[in-house]
Amino acid sequence: MNSYSIKVRDDVPIPQGTTGPRPELVIPFEELNRKGKSLEIEMPREEARDRVRAIRLRALRHSRSHDREYTVRLTDAGIGIWRK
Repeated sequence: MNSYSIKVRDDVPIPQGTTGPRPELVIPFEELNRKGKSLEIEMPREEARDRVRAIRLRALRHSRSHDREYTVRLTDAGIGIWRK
């Protein structure tokens, strides 16, 4: 048998929500204000491979809220982001 109980209560306030962790890397998407511009994040190849998926996801989320398209690629120097 389980050792928990369920209680129904009235007028209990909702607890304040918490925010998630802050990003380690701030990407200045506003600098890519016209098509054809790019930026490069310099980092070691192994670290770039570890972070490229997270950066692609952040670029996708930013593109959805700002009606822009980005391409994120691994480069010799790290990670490149291009505005399409």
